[in-house]
Amino acid sequence: MAKKELKEYITASTVTFQATYLRLVTDGVEHVDETLIFPTIIVNHGDGYDNTTGVFTAPISGMYLFTVQICPAKPTSVFLAFFNMDNPIRRLKLKTTASKKALVNLQMW
Repeated sequence: MAKKELKEYITASTVTFQATYLRLVTDGVEHVDETLIFPTIIVNHGDGYDNTTGVFTAPISGMYLFTVQICPAKPTSVFLAFFNMDNPIRRLKLKTTASKKALVNLQMW
C-alpha cells in the first residue's frame, strides 16, 4: 500500500466522538434503566453518536474504546453500565469522581 493510500485508509477508518453532559440531580429519585444522553457533541467523526438517543452505532467494524468520567456533586452511589445491544459489557459503581473504560469489538450492521 502506497503512503498516500495508507493515509486515506487511516483517515477514512478513524471514528471518534466526544460529548458532554452536565446535570445536577437534586430530586433524590433513582433514574433506573435510563439511557444517559450526552447532548452536547464536541467531536463526532464518523457520525456514530446520536445525541438525541444516547446511542452509538459503529460506522465501521473494529475495536472501540469508550471512556466516561463521572463527577458527583456530593458523595453518593452512582451505578452505570455500558451496553452492546441489550447486553451489559461493563458495570460501574462509583461513590466519588472516577473515570472508567470499556473496550469492545463492534461489528457494523
